[in-house]
Amino acid sequence: MKKIYPIMIVGIIVFSGFGAFGISNDYSILNMNNEPVPELIINVYGGFGITLIIKNVGDVDATNVSTFIGIFGGKPMSKNSDIKHLDDISPGKSVIVRFRFLGFGIGLFEDTPVVQAKAWCDEGEHYETDMNAWILFNLIILR
Repeated sequence: MKKIYPIMIVGIIVFSGFGAFGISNDYSILNMNNEPVPELIINVYGGFGITLIIKNVGDVDATNVSTFIGIFGGKPMSKNSDIKHLDDISPGKSVIVRFRFLGFGIGLFEDTPVVQAKAWCDEGEHYETDMNAWILFNLIILR
């Protein structure tokens, strides 16, 4: 019995090491050809509507960029989502996309509204973000 405990302890350490270090979350290593790819990021701002600033921080043009903006939860009084198709975005350049919304929701009597923004391009780059919000008619406060 005394010989089993050290074997069990070594086994637990070895198998827990596989879980912690065996699988990488870095998806950039999947690009085996090391070809430059676009890299999109989104900054989301509230105010009177939603403003997205989509920036290409990669090394090549992002072609046929599309965006999705949606507001889920609360009480919408207008269209709550939209898809916009943009032109190419050169490296280091930004594009501003605006979305107007009318509704109400602060999360007291219903689900807290969530603003969801996505951007993608033909090269396969995809970026998505979700943010909680308070909505007072056309004023959107992101939290």
